This record gives sequence, structure tokens and C-alpha cells, in this order.
Amino acid sequence: MEFRGIKYDYEEWVTYSGGEANCFSCSDLKLLDGLGLKYFSADSIREMEQAIGYYIDNRESLIETMESTRVATQDFYDKLLYKGD
Repeated sequence: MEFRGIKYDYEEWVTYSGGEANCFSCSDLKLLDGLGLKYFSADSIREMEQAIGYYIDNRESLIETMESTRVATQDFYDKLLYKGD
């Protein structure tokens, strides 16, 4: 399956307890590279297409937020005196 040039799949499986489960999943590197994601899923085609659209339309902002979070996290751990375990 494909939406806006991004590939995604429909998956079905049997759960540990024997129930049936399914989802739509996307691991398209063209979309996810730089966003800090390797995979995401949705319950319906509509939800998957909305998520793909969101990641495409907001890519620059999402990458900036990811970088800001990475810098803030690094700064926090650099200044933390008690490293914990």
C-alpha cells in the first residue's frame, strides 16, 4: 500500500493468548529518517494516512523539536552530579 509516496503494510497475527490482531504499519525510511522513529502503526487506513500526512507536512518542525530535545537531554545528563544506576 502507498500514500503520498510512502509505503505501508497491513499486518495480521495471532496473539500469545490465541486472539487475532491486526494493524497498518510503516517503516519507510524516506519518511522516518531523522524523526527518531523506526516504525509506527495505526488501526485503520485513515489513521495511517493521517499520520503519514502529519509526518510529511510537519517534517522540518519535528526534526527541530527532536534536535532540541536531544540537546536538552544531553545538557541535563552532563550537569547531573548523581548519575544513578
